[in-house]
Amino acid sequence: MDQIPPAKAPAATPEHQPVPAAPPCTLVIFGAAGDLTKRLLMPALYNLAAGGLLDPAFRIIGVDHNANTDEGWRDALSETMQSFTTDRTSEFHPDHIDPKAWGFVSERLSFRQGDFTAAETFTGLAQAL
Repeated sequence: MDQIPPAKAPAATPEHQPVPAAPPCTLVIFGAAGDLTKRLLMPALYNLAAGGLLDPAFRIIGVDHNANTDEGWRDALSETMQSFTTDRTSEFHPDHIDPKAWGFVSERLSFRQGDFTAAETFTGLAQAL
């Protein structure tokens, strides 16, 4: 039987170096009302915002086939984020949602309804970008 060699010690890393913020960009989320957006992507963006790693010019456009509005999408995501504080089984389980960090993310959200198989969805998205 072949032996697995022992793991090497991790390479030494410099003492806590600051991480630069991401450059300004627009993130487009297809399936904006979906489970992965709610459970994984929004908590990740929240954590990046809390760490000061998103540029003030960062924007998020959500695209989904279901009807919604900017405000409706923001409200639904805000409700989901708050629900994580009481759900100990979720991957993301903070004690509270920091209003400043979540506000940074939520004020950058805009929603577009569109069919992913329709060219006009992408034409409208290109105009928005």
